[in-house]
Amino acid sequence: MTFPLLSTAKQCAAIAMTAAIMAFGIGANASVANESMTLRAPSHDVVLSIEGKISNTNANTEPRADFDLAMLMAMPPLTIETSTPWTEGVVRFEGVAVKDVLDRVAPTGHEGEFVALNDYTVRIPLENFSQMNAIIAYRMNGKPMSVRDKGPLWVIYPLDTIKPAQSDLYRDRMVWQLRTIIVK
Repeated sequence: MTFPLLSTAKQCAAIAMTAAIMAFGIGANASVANESMTLRAPSHDVVLSIEGKISNTNANTEPRADFDLAMLMAMPPLTIETSTPWTEGVVRFEGVAVKDVLDRVAPTGHEGEFVALNDYTVRIPLENFSQMNAIIAYRMNGKPMSVRDKGPLWVIYPLDTIKPAQSDLYRDRMVWQLRTIIVK
């Protein structure tokens, strides 16, 4: 794609905006993260649903937003290297910031119920994700995580680098086999 009348910096900005519009199905009128918009529909199996007090949904899934793995992987990736009580040694987790995923749905509530495939549920204040760099991991040591290996999605906090994250409170918030977030 070329933009012949734009400077290189403006070309890069235009290409980035076009990529964001294509990746997330954002309409041209959506200029702010909390403005109401429609997310593109998942084209593969849904791995995460967000429902409750949210402003943005997929076209045919109101009142929830569904994400397939490709939609999550299209967001800026983050890596956390940390040990956990459930793994051996330091493990490399790759995923997307929980805050980035929540920003896509423009939550209007202040708390989320994070629900696993086995119905384990924990409530987490959404402001926590602005303070702690937690991710929704989709890879562990470079490999996708199966349900047997706590996947396909696992909420990961940097336990080794942030002292408050070393408490039982944050270990309890590390929901593996994450399936649903209900914003309250």
